[in-house]
Amino acid sequence: MLQEIKYILIKLKLIQPSERDIQTWISTKKVKRIEYVLEHGNYKTRKLAAEALGETGYTSSVPILFRAINDNVHNVSIAALNALEIIGCDDD
Repeated sequence: MLQEIKYILIKLKLIQPSERDIQTWISTKKVKRIEYVLEHGNYKTRKLAAEALGETGYTSSVPILFRAINDNVHNVSIAALNALEIIGCDDD
């Protein structure tokens, strides 16, 4: 219940998820939440989210990771590239 309330606050942009929140989402397979943070979080949480998507290995996250390559923050772009490499995405 607390995680649900926290996610609502994140979507309302009142708080940012912690690294612990993202790790919880990985273990509970809440990939859509991680993808949301990659698109709408601050630069720190976007980087964590890109790394987390690499850990999950879901190929459904590939399009959002490709968009994150063009992030204005270099560390987020690198994290997205690394995640794509982990997932095993070919850009051919």
